[in-house]
Amino acid sequence: MSTTRRTALPAKRIGALTLRHTAFYSFRGLINADGGYRPSLRVNDPIDGVDLTELADAYDHAQAARGDPRRAFRS
Repeated sequence: MSTTRRTALPAKRIGALTLRHTAFYSFRGLINADGGYRPSLRVNDPIDGVDLTELADAYDHAQAARGDPRRAFRS
């Protein structure tokens, strides 16, 4: 577990990243996806200059907070 301090991203930014870089219309839709879905997010090869680590971290945090074992797959 990381010991670095985390700052929550604004919901507007999380929503914008979700809409632009996933097939989901909202972050809520992403974390509530059916079938055990978990997103594959590029964190080592930014798309359009955007590092999706922020979205992966937000997803992991949201799932942990609700007791869901799913975490983002990072590539």
